[in-house]
Amino acid sequence: ASKTHWPALTDTDFEKLDSKYFGRAMLIIRNPVHAIPSYFNALFEQRNHLSTHTVRAPTEDWIKYRDEVYDGRLRLYEKMTIYWMEKYPERDSLLLVPYEALTDTTMGPIVAGQIADFLRQGEGVPVIEEESVSCIWETLINSKGNGSQRTGGPSQRPYTQQNLIDAVAMFHRLMGRFHYDDNLVSILQNYINAVSNIVPQSIYVVGNDHWGGEEGTA
Repeated sequence: ASKTHWPALTDTDFEKLDSKYFGRAMLIIRNPVHAIPSYFNALFEQRNHLSTHTVRAPTEDWIKYRDEVYDGRLRLYEKMTIYWMEKYPERDSLLLVPYEALTDTTMGPIVAGQIADFLRQGEGVPVIEEESVSCIWETLINSKGNGSQRTGGPSQRPYTQQNLIDAVAMFHRLMGRFHYDDNLVSILQNYINAVSNIVPQSIYVVGNDHWGGEEGTA
């Protein structure tokens, strides 16, 4: 995905991932309409020699980036999901972890426990005691806050209505392809609901770092 670190730059690199190196896998996914701008902020920080997770890029820079890469990022996100779902058809070999649940104050410790249980099933994998899992989650995730620590610029990035329609269409394709996987379908339905609540961009006001919205949902 754009933010959830997949081990290939293009879909042609997937074939290099031999199953002998990955007998089991844990796939952390994030709604791409949030993952793509988050990744863009990271690129902006890197290119401007700024500390990570400190600054949001200007909106006009985001719009230029969005218009250049959004369609391609969605395609790669879809291919990534298909690759891992089909690589491990037996679900005891693949753990799906939604980023949104992992960083949620209520669901986070539960998801962390699921990760620990999954790791315990692997041979030669030392895992902390069950009673310590919530403490580790609190230290690594919750103590840093479950939202972005970046400042400057809007936290919500503008999308066109077509951008949002394309995201929902991609989610529906994945849901149709993997309709038998209740976990993935539930995650994607939550993403559809989130995208449907985004007001699409109509007019961006240069210099004011905000945009005018139009009525309706994607």
